[in-house]
Amino acid sequence: MGPAIWDFESQYGIGTIPLVLGGEVLGAAKLGKFFYDNRAFRAISREYWKANGPANGSSLHHWLFPQSATWVPQGIRNAGFNLLELPPIIDTPFGGLNQWMGLSPSPWAPVVDWGIRLGIPTSLISAAAAGAALGSNSSDAPASPGP
Repeated sequence: MGPAIWDFESQYGIGTIPLVLGGEVLGAAKLGKFFYDNRAFRAISREYWKANGPANGSSLHHWLFPQSATWVPQGIRNAGFNLLELPPIIDTPFGGLNQWMGLSPSPWAPVVDWGIRLGIPTSLISAAAAGAALGSNSSDAPASPGP
């Protein structure tokens, strides 16, 4: 199954925008789960790995709101925007990277966890600012004279 495609052209006549979410063609219900999903995390995880192949050491990480943040409603904690697939870059007695961040007594575990929490919004804001600057510069450039 290939990456999900939200087909705005057939729905709204404005072009096709690819979204890679769960390897399925998205409908309104699937897109809604990106913002709010009140199912148990175990059910979400099973569905995700069924659609995207076996985990093989990878894991889904609650990057902004951890599972332990019970003050945040479950539907927001388990929403698609809050889940990040972490690759199997380390193998520890606790498991992969996600388990190491949550279970390790190492002082570096929370540093890595907070690095992810701060790195994602920082990269999005930086990309938006750079795009705005590039767009502004290109629109301010004088038009080249015609032939």
